[in-house]
Amino acid sequence: LALRRANEDLVQFAYVAAHDLQKPLRTVVAFSQLLETRCAGKIDRASDEALGFVVNAAERMSRLIADVWLTLARRRKWTVWFSQST
Repeated sequence: LALRRANEDLVQFAYVAAHDLQKPLRTVVAFSQLLETRCAGKIDRASDEALGFVVNAAERMSRLIADVWLTLARRRKWTVWFSQST
């Protein structure tokens, strides 16, 4: 019973953390894309490439967090359903 509760608490924490990470990451993605657009053709190739890496990494991280959040949301619903049915 204690293990189940600890597991539920961990899932809840991860769910909230994944959700809370989305907002600042969306800001990083948005401003990186804005910089990429505004600086196109105005900065040297290496800087343009580095900015592209930032945009790609932030977008990839956003997708990973969204996937984790969705997985945890499904697990959380399953855990609630399972707890109610046992």
